[in-house]
Formats: sequence, structure tokens, C-alpha cells
Amino acid sequence: MFLEKEKPNIVCITEHHLKDQERKNINWENFYEGSIYCRRAKTKGGTAVYVNTSTKSKEVNVLDLVAEGDIELCAIRCS
Repeated sequence: MFLEKEKPNIVCITEHHLKDQERKNINWENFYEGSIYCRRAKTKGGTAVYVNTSTKSKEVNVLDLVAEGDIELCAIRCS
């Protein structure tokens, strides 16, 4: 309901709790996964950026900055 009402270009989520294989189950109309980080060793946590299909973006590789449990991030660059 939020997406329909507010019509955001970008949605950022923290603590999504998804495992890597579960992320494929997220299917929001008019949105695509711009970038996502899923924990590998621990449970819960994670970050994700979903982008409206009307907005062009490119994923920025920030994996070298991630320290699972301390700092978990993902990033995009919008054009």
C-alpha cells in the first residue's frame, strides 16, 4: 500500500533478514533489486535497495567495506 500511495523512486531496507536464495522471492510491481547484501554466516540482518523501473541505476560494489555483524551495506549510483 505504501508503494502505491507514495510512489517512491527508491526504497532502502535494513534488517530484511533474507538469505541469498530467498531474495528471488521479492517481486514488487514496478521495482527491481538495485543492490542487496545478505548475511552468509549469521542470521537476520542485511540491507537492500529497490529501484522503481522508471529510474536508472547501477550497483556499486562495496563488499570490501562489509564486516558482517558490524557494518552491512549495499549501494547504487543513479543516473
